[in-house]
Amino acid sequence: MPHNFNADHARFALLVGRKGEILLNQHNPESVGQNFLDWAADEESKKNLEEGFAKCFAFGEEVQGVIAKINAKKLQEIITVRVKFKPWMPWRHEDEVLIEAIRLFTGVPLSQREEELLDLIADGISAKTCAAALGLDVSTIGTMKGNMRRKLGVETDVGLVTVAAALGLRHD
Repeated sequence: MPHNFNADHARFALLVGRKGEILLNQHNPESVGQNFLDWAADEESKKNLEEGFAKCFAFGEEVQGVIAKINAKKLQEIITVRVKFKPWMPWRHEDEVLIEAIRLFTGVPLSQREEELLDLIADGISAKTCAAALGLDVSTIGTMKGNMRRKLGVETDVGLVTVAAALGLRHD
């Protein structure tokens, strides 16, 4: 079953109970009560998530680097995330785990020209200046940005900058 994921944010977090039930999700409050394992897009991802979750509970330690594919309802596609499981307030002996996920943007199907534009957008360059730098019309830049937003599953230029940062294109 697909779930909401705000694509303009490369990260999201969930507070999950011992049975995997979502206790808190600020991006999608409607998901409270659902089992986070139902987000897995395939059996391998479900197994990876189950193992990371179980290790966190069994040993009370942080588990990092779990890779999983999840269904993203808003994007109507499957996205890949790197997940970290952390005991939530272990000194209180609560049966809760904080799950932090970072969307991985590897293998994004951008053309070389789109990558050049994304690099400029990441530097905060205006559409008019991007057009001049790439030798294109401003309307073409608008079309390219729309195509990139669709391909990357983001809705705004802020989302494009987030992706650029995740891809290491942003020059701070």
